[in-house]
Amino acid sequence: RNGDSIPHAKTEDEWENARLNCKPAWCYYDNDNKNGKQYGKLYNFYAIEDVRGLAPEGWHVATDAEWKELEFAIGLSKDEVDDWDYRGDKGIHLKSKSGWYNDMQGLDTYGFKALPGGDRYMYAKFNHKLTHGFWWCAGEINEDEAWSRGLCYIHSQIGRYPNKKDKGYSVRLVKDK
Repeated sequence: RNGDSIPHAKTEDEWENARLNCKPAWCYYDNDNKNGKQYGKLYNFYAIEDVRGLAPEGWHVATDAEWKELEFAIGLSKDEVDDWDYRGDKGIHLKSKSGWYNDMQGLDTYGFKALPGGDRYMYAKFNHKLTHGFWWCAGEINEDEAWSRGLCYIHSQIGRYPNKKDKGYSVRLVKDK
């Protein structure tokens, strides 16, 4: 937000160095900017929690509470919203109508247009493009973990999981009130 650049980790070593030093980083899936045009960037959680701010002025990274509010609004029960793991059956309403593996498309009922941008995980490896989408929630759980959301091509549930901060996930921004 303040104009400082978030380091672009273009190699496995750069991503790993960011992890070891708990420093912000982003990348494109497979380090290929063509993937960025379709799926956007993957960020480690250190970029989310950096005090300089990831989102532009007037916006912020969606919190776990805001994701819960969305999930409740689209029909998950209070118990489902507060649970973790894959839950409910409303994720299909958030998925885009195209771009998912094996033509397992979403309904995009609310214009959310969630895409399966995959993730960057242990040892700076990439996984899940076309089959899963993962998004960080602002606000940490503890020193090592933060909440995330996930959608998978083979079912219509919405995942809520604690994940290690060094993973590379997408983000969804929310306009400030």
